[in-house]
Amino acid sequence: MHQDVPDDLIAKYLVGKASREEVKKLQRWLEASEENKVFFHNMVSYWDTESGYFKQDSERVTQRLARKIDESREQLPGTFNRIHKRERSRSGSRRLFLRRIAVAILLVALAFTLFLSVFKDALSPLEEDRSHYITRVTHPGEKLHMKLPDGSSVKLNACSRLVFPPRFSDRERNVTLIGEAYFEVTEDPDRPFRIQSGNISTTVLGTAFNVRAFPDEKDITVAVVSGRVEVSAPGGEGVMTPATLLTPNEMAVYRKENDHMTKGNFDYMEMVAWKDGIIYFKDACIYEILETLEEWYGVSFQVDRSLDRKKGFTVSYKDKSLETILEGLSFSYDFQFKIEDKIVQIN
Repeated sequence: MHQDVPDDLIAKYLVGKASREEVKKLQRWLEASEENKVFFHNMVSYWDTESGYFKQDSERVTQRLARKIDESREQLPGTFNRIHKRERSRSGSRRLFLRRIAVAILLVALAFTLFLSVFKDALSPLEEDRSHYITRVTHPGEKLHMKLPDGSSVKLNACSRLVFPPRFSDRERNVTLIGEAYFEVTEDPDRPFRIQSGNISTTVLGTAFNVRAFPDEKDITVAVVSGRVEVSAPGGEGVMTPATLLTPNEMAVYRKENDHMTKGNFDYMEMVAWKDGIIYFKDACIYEILETLEEWYGVSFQVDRSLDRKKGFTVSYKDKSLETILEGLSFSYDFQFKIEDKIVQIN
């Protein structure tokens, strides 16, 4: 049975404003049918092509995106007749519904681009022409290792998104990150490497470091393993604060709610072990553990009983199956579990 197209959710995803929970919800919709996947990937491909022109002519983007939705519907007529049946009966206009996704995308994108325009000079945004930019996305249960055009190496954690050009300019190397990634940047003193993640900008010449910037988390963190990194963030009235310099074993924590940046040391296992395939928990409560396991293994937990939230748990796992991990946890927290496909029942 097909579900209605989650147009608002797709819009938030396309402009990088979807939380991890929303990404999981979208993933469940995608897994409902192959036709959902075809429709979604058509939208992602088209948005990646057209978003570079958004600032220049938003109405033209709306029209072209609506046409693309029409084309996807025509390619899968049976699916769209089923998906939109109720919507057509309410509105009496199939065409009106087909534009809802385009409008939703533009509304979210307007707020996003308005924010960027406030800090346009200070944030060193990506080049204006984004029509051929490359987007790499990971879903729950996925991790992705890639090489950038300059030879830099990136490992993208689950529920994350990285956008970069097919070729960097002669002056700088700019990428945009939503989520979490570990970077090993090729040294190039003449071309700084910049990562835009939420409100903050991280600038390096050649180093290894981790950036965590999920939209639904209160903090953005940058942890340096080797080399030197400068982290900039907006202060009052949109003015950038002086850059915070980080050296190995140092971390910057940016608090979104008050635009405040702090600097300190970090635990390597806690911040970076994920890139080596290690799941690490330090005094974590059971619900934090289950949330991490959801992202790591691409499953959803259904908890039918109360678990001891106050009990902390410190442990690391490498190359362990989900069943093995849950067997250990079930002894510590006194529960039973059952795994069926992508659903884990705890009682």
